[in-house]
Amino acid sequence: MDKTSSSAKIFDNDGPIAARLEGYEVRPQQIKMVEAVDRAIASSGRLLVEAGTGVGKSLAYLVPFVNWAVAEDKRVVISTYTKALQSQLYVKDLPFLERALGLPFRYALCMGSDNYVCMKKASRRSKKGLPEGKRAKSQVEKILKWTMRTGTGLRTDLDLEPDGHVWEMFSREPDMCLGRKCARAGDCFYLRARQEQARAHVLVANHALLFTDMMSDAKLLPDFHALVLDEAHTLEDVATGHFGKAFSNLAFERLFDGILSDAFVRKPGLSGEAEMKALADEVKERARALHAAVSGLFGHAEKIFGKEDRTIDLGDAGFEADDISGDMAALSLALHDMARNIPDAEEKETVHALAVRCDALAEALDFILYQEKLQEYVYWVDVKKIKDKTTCVFHSAPVDISSELRENLFNEVSPVVLTSATLAACGKEGKPDFSFIRRRLGLDDCGELALDSPFDYGKNVLLYMPRGTPDPNEKPAEYRVGMKDRIIEMFDVLGGRIFALFTSYDMLNAVAALIKDARPDIEM
Repeated sequence: MDKTSSSAKIFDNDGPIAARLEGYEVRPQQIKMVEAVDRAIASSGRLLVEAGTGVGKSLAYLVPFVNWAVAEDKRVVISTYTKALQSQLYVKDLPFLERALGLPFRYALCMGSDNYVCMKKASRRSKKGLPEGKRAKSQVEKILKWTMRTGTGLRTDLDLEPDGHVWEMFSREPDMCLGRKCARAGDCFYLRARQEQARAHVLVANHALLFTDMMSDAKLLPDFHALVLDEAHTLEDVATGHFGKAFSNLAFERLFDGILSDAFVRKPGLSGEAEMKALADEVKERARALHAAVSGLFGHAEKIFGKEDRTIDLGDAGFEADDISGDMAALSLALHDMARNIPDAEEKETVHALAVRCDALAEALDFILYQEKLQEYVYWVDVKKIKDKTTCVFHSAPVDISSELRENLFNEVSPVVLTSATLAACGKEGKPDFSFIRRRLGLDDCGELALDSPFDYGKNVLLYMPRGTPDPNEKPAEYRVGMKDRIIEMFDVLGGRIFALFTSYDMLNAVAALIKDARPDIEM
């Protein structure tokens, strides 16, 4: 019996999956995908699969790859775009397959390290006391209590969604982490997670972490031998962000907070204390001077771009800023000089990390503002206001990332399966055409499969298009009110059972707030 048939048989009406799922029905589209994935694995090839809603994509690629990983003692990464799908795979699908297949396979969740609580920072926070503000105090108190009982240290396991600045008081900072040299390494949740990942056959990650790992000198994921890219229609956007450069007022604030805080270099050492103090004073003096220059830069940006949410083409904005490259270089040199001369190992690592952080900001600043703009790149600014704080992010990104993806990803790992409900364009005679996405992603030799949905939309779907809905771009406030009214109308007709999708969290939260005010009886 070949591998393809063995994987497909698992989906038979009398197979192990049917035995675990009440009302199970064989879906021909799912079987076709299973067989195509098995062929890609057997040939170490690449495969694009467009599969409509209801095909069961997750199990269709998980079963073949789990079988292969166990048989060959290999590791596969399943990468998603959304945390919701990542959670579904880790919490629901993989545990289900573990029970159904009876295979001794191991799986682990891979999250960006800033999603983990840093126990060293939590310990320091407990000694510092509570911050100003009732909301922040309450959140800090709850997080401190949570750190005493959590088994994962993951932000997603908190029973509240902390404000960004509050979570930063506790979260692991990758470039400031001492790893196994840290005094709290023994109870580090991130290190514990990395150990679990190193033993796993299946790693559930996300696109952002995958590309951060690909672009970083430090390995964020264990070595892996195969890759599944689910929600692959988002791949180009995520990759573009990682191949570009960016700097923001918040990134500079984090740099200055690290240098100008009272905790900066507490243990200068018994010998050379005067010299170390002089170096620290020089670093702080240069940081204060740069802080003033950076404040001027972002103050000017606020005058040009405003304080409300918007995205602006930097080439058309007429933005000119004073060159602060010299101040950046001087601070970087001072930090590196200090790091070389600090006797305390922990302080040395911290100052070195600040120097590297300064170097990265200087590189992004020069590339985006002070060098000649490259035609193969786009440059833009995102302004976002959250409560009373405005974030201004300057970006640059390559227009075409196909060669980078081909060289850094697709030529480095195989087999690779890319899947989504929307990948192909409409080609000749209405046939699916994958040529556009293949060209954009740098996929040369690649198999293709387009599957329709097993759902009978003609008999099971009603399309409702309300008239007179305001344009969300021209009249966002009126649009929010209109959406609130339409959703309430449907609730009254259907008695609930409504799943509302939005293209932005801001719009979702705004409409939800309006519904809550108008109809407290509607549970959301």
